[in-house]
Amino acid sequence: MRCLLLLAVLLPIGCEPPQALPLDDLVAENNAAEEQDAPQEDKKDPISLGNPKLTDKIGEFDPNANRDVSDSKGSYSNPLTGALEMYGPTVERIAKMKIETEVRTFQAINGRYPKDYDEFMERIVKQNHIKLPVLPRQMEYQYDVENHKLVVVKKLDK
Repeated sequence: MRCLLLLAVLLPIGCEPPQALPLDDLVAENNAAEEQDAPQEDKKDPISLGNPKLTDKIGEFDPNANRDVSDSKGSYSNPLTGALEMYGPTVERIAKMKIETEVRTFQAINGRYPKDYDEFMERIVKQNHIKLPVLPRQMEYQYDVENHKLVVVKKLDK
């Protein structure tokens, strides 16, 4: 019983609650630790961070040019490479949805569609800082002014 009483008296004497560090100090310590752990190449190379390549290059569609227009529908023949085969069509559909949303927003605000390719590029793409994923090498984005939509066409062989 004396041991318990002695323990009960001595225990609180040496125990002080830990001092809490200010939030700024904790953030600074965390940032310093992350900088030491991260390889230097990752900071310079966006590819290694998993960022996709983006572009704002959209050409003007000419319906009389007789170019192959993608339907953005994909199919795959091999279950092992199916995801790779579906990458291009999936990127196309996502880009088309983004542009369609922006064109409809423009139409709702202004009561009309962009009057030409230059207005589309200036008021929709540049003003909204739109960047689309880069397509596979043989494909490119073009804006169809007549139908107010983004199309993906096969590049001309040079």
